[in-house]
Amino acid sequence: MSNPSPSPATRFKPGNGGRPKGSKNKFPQAVREMYRQALDNAGGVKYLTKLAKRYPVAFNQSVARMIPDEQKHDLGGEIVFRHPDLTQRSPERAAKVVQASEDKALEHRG
Repeated sequence: MSNPSPSPATRFKPGNGGRPKGSKNKFPQAVREMYRQALDNAGGVKYLTKLAKRYPVAFNQSVARMIPDEQKHDLGGEIVFRHPDLTQRSPERAAKVVQASEDKALEHRG
């Protein structure tokens, strides 16, 4: 737990320690790798499919968090893709919405 009023001697001072500017934070990478290993140990795709059927709303919420809110691509103009809220849809409907969005994006690439 952090100290709400640290003494000047222990207070963080800019330029002293910490990650170098521009370097990647390794903690999220390590946690992501642990989740990947746990998923592999639990059964991978079969396990995720079982979770999607048993807890569709929670599953869709977790999938929606992994999709960027906005994607920008330089294709000679700007196309902005915003994903719809998939959290309140069945897994089948959410998959259809995602597929339709991907199809539209491919159409624009021509």
